[in-house]
Amino acid sequence: MFLASLSYKQRKIFLGLAKEILTIDDGLMDNHEEEYLRNLCSEMSLSFNDELVIEKSEIKDYFDEIESKKILLLELVALGHSNKDYHVEQDKYTDNICNLINVHINELRKIENLLEQYKKIQNEFIEYIES
Repeated sequence: MFLASLSYKQRKIFLGLAKEILTIDDGLMDNHEEEYLRNLCSEMSLSFNDELVIEKSEIKDYFDEIESKKILLLELVALGHSNKDYHVEQDKYTDNICNLINVHINELRKIENLLEQYKKIQNEFIEYIES
């Protein structure tokens, strides 16, 4: 949704984090998750293997503006929900990232709540179209 607003380096770092959150629960990326991530790569003008892996302790150095922090968290949570199975390990992962970039946990909970509302509205549109 908002990844194009990130810098080139931030997008590459996001891609590395995205692969981590998608595989943290079982070590695998299912077909739906991979397809979703490939679409995000197109949005970011990156290839699927363009990730930049950094030490987690350095993440705050690359995501230092509040807007980029919110985009990072929003997109990671959305990725975790991409296969409709938000695993407890994915939730812990985003909690950790939130802490590392010095964002209050309430902001992350707000993002999660907004994404739930977004999914609900999206499902209502689908039901409307299909009826």
